[in-house]
Amino acid sequence: MSGPFYFSGREKLRTRAKLRAHKLRKRAYQERQKLDPRFREEGNASEYNVSSVGALLRTAAINLGRNDLDISNYEARLEEDLFNEADQLKGRSVECLSRYMPLRLAEEVQQQLEHKKTPLKG
Repeated sequence: MSGPFYFSGREKLRTRAKLRAHKLRKRAYQERQKLDPRFREEGNASEYNVSSVGALLRTAAINLGRNDLDISNYEARLEEDLFNEADQLKGRSVECLSRYMPLRLAEEVQQQLEHKKTPLKG
């Protein structure tokens, strides 16, 4: 077995796999944008309509400068525990939210919830 060539091939394979995974995530993100109108960006992230868990996560990701972040996995985790609306996350700690998503995203979600305007009724 030739040592350096073996590891070189393994590293090339790992690099190609990471590149392919990135391309697939990007394509999934683009497809979801086409299929889900709530998922689309419309102007500034602060103007984005936050009415569901998915939209809240998308806004938080945009505010972090991560427009390409696929939030569907985090959304699914929250919905597994019956968090279907953004308002249901109010009052949850960053520690609690970070069980469902990366810490920095959880911090941004909590900040969005604290500053979210309540819709006028009537």
